Amino acid sequence: MEKLYRTVMVLCIFFLIGCATVTERQAVHLGVVDHITDGIVSMLVGLEETYIHMPLKLMPVGTAEGDWVEVKLSYDPIITHTRRKRIDTMLEAISRSSK
Repeated sequence: MEKLYRTVMVLCIFFLIGCATVTERQAVHLGVVDHITDGIVSMLVGLEETYIHMPLKLMPVGTAEGDWVEVKLSYDPIITHTRRKRIDTMLEAISRSSK
């Protein structure tokens, strides 16, 4: 019964304040903090109520059970390119030094 109640509440909130947005470079979902145990936050995210876990220290200060949060994931092509080049350079150096 509790799961059904939570699902109905999630659906109502999504329809009242907007559904998730997913584009090529960004995904934004609503989630609810289900519980916090030993510094780990467990959240139900999206219409399918997918469980995700995250360290409490990465959450906004004062996050508590029952809080609704916006979960935003962004792809940054510039950082991705820069980090890949750095890793490729390191791998080349390792490869040269092992010959």
